[in-house]
Amino acid sequence: MILTDATNAINLQEAYPITNEEAEKLTPYTFTIENTCADATGYAINLESFTETDYDTKWLPDSSVRTSLVSGSNKLFFDDLYETYLTEEKVIENTVYAYKIHKGILNGKESKQFSLRLWLDYDTPASEDVMNATWQGKITVIASSINNDLPVIQTIGDSSYDEEFWNPIYKEKISKIIMEDNIHEIDNAIESWNVAEDKIDETKRVMAYLAPSEVEGLFTLYLQGNGGIKANEDSNSFFGAFTSLETIEGLEHFDTSNVVNMWAMFSECSSLKSLDLSSFDTSNVTEISLMFNFCNNLTNLNLGNLNLTKVTGMSMLFHECQNLKTTINITNPNITTYEYMLTNAAINEESQIIINYTQETSDLVDQMILTKSENSNIIKDTLIQ
Repeated sequence: MILTDATNAINLQEAYPITNEEAEKLTPYTFTIENTCADATGYAINLESFTETDYDTKWLPDSSVRTSLVSGSNKLFFDDLYETYLTEEKVIENTVYAYKIHKGILNGKESKQFSLRLWLDYDTPASEDVMNATWQGKITVIASSINNDLPVIQTIGDSSYDEEFWNPIYKEKISKIIMEDNIHEIDNAIESWNVAEDKIDETKRVMAYLAPSEVEGLFTLYLQGNGGIKANEDSNSFFGAFTSLETIEGLEHFDTSNVVNMWAMFSECSSLKSLDLSSFDTSNVTEISLMFNFCNNLTNLNLGNLNLTKVTGMSMLFHECQNLKTTINITNPNITTYEYMLTNAAINEESQIIINYTQETSDLVDQMILTKSENSNIIKDTLIQ
């Protein structure tokens, strides 16, 4: 791997705070990475800082230096040099810190050009620390093996999150979600976001594309990861309150094996009529409370052999699922919370929730059924041997 046009140190001297918009007009520092081998290889781009290497120099704190890295039309990094980007993979002996600002893959014989801009963050206070201070750094590139682990999608924490496609402007108008195991641009997309947990590593991108639906005023959301998408350990409210959502395709590309929290995962998907979760691996999940809360049009729910081995929380699981027809196996006697689990569930014609049980969970299931409404059609059915 060859790094060209990046031999000189990058200097920031006598700088004053400027806005991000003004920074885009700065002349960039450009460099090229070329893979001279026939096979694809991974790479990491570091920005290494000389801060505090010369005690006679007044150094600008790294955290005040805002950095932008662009390749073509793709903005790869845009942030201050915070500690979260620090890496121990330092190349230059006399630098103090190294910040990993991008990771990617170059195919055999491929080259890629990058543009780097540095400026003093507009929000930096005019203090003695920054007045007439100097910052100096250098770009380094490290070749690496290609990691084939699936890319992990970000967590949103809870239902109050309103960035990317979770913004109510979009979320409430998404009628279809399509999950895909390869990243490719959607021609008619009106918005796109990288929603990966790791936004630095290009190989771990999870792309979201929002495109107009066939129905005017509604959208189709494409979620893509190379090889598939690994669900976040905390998937609280991930699909929650997508009130226009009618179908989800490609859930077989959504790896849930690491998920612990599925609290309210599909809560308030009030237009969803059918959902097949037979591909879900819930072997590590402990919390499924409110998972289908207020899915009041959900008719067919395929839970497959949902693994509830570690689950302790099931409160309001099927709350207000008035039209639901599904079967669930309760084999874990350690479930501790199940308040309102079946309230107003399966109250309409042809709806029915069948609960299979073991000898160990028989009494627990009896207690769960007590949470149903008077007209709920809940059946304690098969004893699992």
